[in-house]
Amino acid sequence: MTPRTHVSTRCRPRCRSTCESTPYSPRELRFDVDVPADGWLLVTDRWGRSWQSTVNGLPAVVHGGNFVFRAVHVSAGRNEVAFTFVPFAFPWLVVLSWSVLVGTCVISARAVMRGQGARRDHY
Repeated sequence: MTPRTHVSTRCRPRCRSTCESTPYSPRELRFDVDVPADGWLLVTDRWGRSWQSTVNGLPAVVHGGNFVFRAVHVSAGRNEVAFTFVPFAFPWLVVLSWSVLVGTCVISARAVMRGQGARRDHY
C-alpha cells in the first residue's frame, strides 16, 4: 500500500503544487515535488526515528507531522525528496538477540543434563 502525501504551502488558493512518487518500498520512498512557495511535504506513513531524508541531495530533518506521520520542509521550486529507513543499531541487535538465544539453550541443556545426573545418584 502506497502512503498518501500532502504538500502544504502558504500561497493563494490558485497556486498549484505537484507531487509525484516513485515506486514505494518498505525501506525507501522518493518524491518529485514542485511547489510555488516554501512549505512541508507530509507523508501519511508512520514516523519513526529510524527514518532519514534528503531534499535535493542534502540531509533534511524528518519531523513528526500531525504527531504520527512524516514531514519534511521543502523550498519553493522543484525538490527531490528521498526517505530512507535505517534501523537503529540493526546488526548489533541481531547479534545480541541470537547470542541470548544460544546462551539460553546452552544453560537449559546443562541444567537438564545435571538434573539427569542427579536422578541417577538417587536410584
